[in-house]
Amino acid sequence: MTDVAAGPAGPDASRILRDLKALSAIGGAAAGGVDRPAFSLAYSEAVAWLAELARRAGLRVRQDAAGNLIARLGPPDAPAVVCGSHIDSVPGGGIYDGTLGVLAGLECARALADRAAGLTKAFEVVAFVDEEGAYLSLLGSRAMAGDLDPGELAAAHGRDGRPLAAAMRQAGLDPRRVLEAARPASDIAAYVELHIEQGPVLESTPCDIGIVTDIVGLHAAELTFLGEANHAGTTPLSLRKDAFRAAAQAVTECFDLVESAFPADTRLTYGEVALAPGASNVVPGEVRLTQEIRAIRTPDIDRALAETRATAERVAALRGVGLRCEARSFDPPVAMSEDLVALIEAVAAEQGASALRMASGAGHDAQAMAKRWHSGMIFVPSAGGVSHNPAEETGPAEIERGARVLYGVVERLVSGPAT
Repeated sequence: MTDVAAGPAGPDASRILRDLKALSAIGGAAAGGVDRPAFSLAYSEAVAWLAELARRAGLRVRQDAAGNLIARLGPPDAPAVVCGSHIDSVPGGGIYDGTLGVLAGLECARALADRAAGLTKAFEVVAFVDEEGAYLSLLGSRAMAGDLDPGELAAAHGRDGRPLAAAMRQAGLDPRRVLEAARPASDIAAYVELHIEQGPVLESTPCDIGIVTDIVGLHAAELTFLGEANHAGTTPLSLRKDAFRAAAQAVTECFDLVESAFPADTRLTYGEVALAPGASNVVPGEVRLTQEIRAIRTPDIDRALAETRATAERVAALRGVGLRCEARSFDPPVAMSEDLVALIEAVAAEQGASALRMASGAGHDAQAMAKRWHSGMIFVPSAGGVSHNPAEETGPAEIERGARVLYGVVERLVSGPAT
């Protein structure tokens, strides 16, 4: 890795680190990391904390109809350069995922504050709500981009079955107004996001930062195998309608299929499993699985979905059980703006930071924003490639380097032509 570029102007990495530590205490989990799902009490506390921090930095703060926190600096009527990410977490998540991008954006705003009157564009820092999908993946960024429909909002629910509408009402938001968060295309000039990589690629190369070229698409579904509960001691194996046996065989065959017949960037995951009635002496009558398919190309997702479903249906019929398939969500793959990719690359080179163009295997708010506005992403390395885990870590030098590249990009964008 190259040394961090020095210079008196720009973001203060030590302040970002202090903010990260302070935010990690809100929703801090006993086993380490954070439990801060969207619309929880811990999340609401974190939003209030961030809003106060932004006000103290001289930014104008508001919350939109979806629950996104927006802090603005510069001309009130000019298009904005937006820098953001999220501060919600998965259960037992790490302290850097999402939060680094928001807090680095806030630090860029602090560094720009004394020049606010002379900016040709406004600068906004946004903490998008529910990026992690406690109720609806990328809820806040999709709402801002005008990419939601009333049907999916009405159907959205948490892992415990609680409706999104109920969670929003408890957080003081009106679920009937979510679509009002959509912004005109003219509101935003560009979107830039700094994020930890959440993977091992950067750490395995001599490169300092990653420049995202494409963000993976993600199809989420729920599969339910419907068999017949029966006595485990008296029912011969050959006469059982064992939902779990069917599910286990289908999962194994689907993994074999994807590994052998699809591009290496295709990912298949079964992350949640629930058996009923769930007793050691009862043949499972029902098994519910979540299935995620990710790939850089939409045709690969479509084909993997069709072929894994056909495999599950064949196995279910073989084992004498039913199968119900229900799509949860689909976020298509998107490409980042080539202009912003080139700008990030140029700024990194000027600062002496080596850069790697790469695809993102994880979903991010940038993929929702990219459907409507020029968008770019900067990755900094994740130690050991670990993420969504209390052991998630990115070092101070990597944070400073990423923040300086982010600031260099933002500074050019907000100082350029007004349109």
